[in-house]
Amino acid sequence: EGLESALSLAHAWRPVWSALDAGNLAKLPVIPKIRHLMIAADHDPAGIAAASECAERWSKAGIRVRIAVPPTPGSDMNDLLQGAPA
Repeated sequence: EGLESALSLAHAWRPVWSALDAGNLAKLPVIPKIRHLMIAADHDPAGIAAASECAERWSKAGIRVRIAVPPTPGSDMNDLLQGAPA
């Protein structure tokens, strides 16, 4: 979802896109030739709702989608990957 999470994830996966916020993630258009999408959502109501909306649209287009959410409410993937305390 956010820029910091995207930068942390880019150490292991490429390409990585940042939607910058939940509103943009919810509207992320289906991109031709993409076969699999992993959404790294913030663990908050807005992040989870945006990830679900995006995943539904991409799935309907025939793309495999997974949503990853960090286990701690209020955290994002950057927190998890940087080892922030729970």
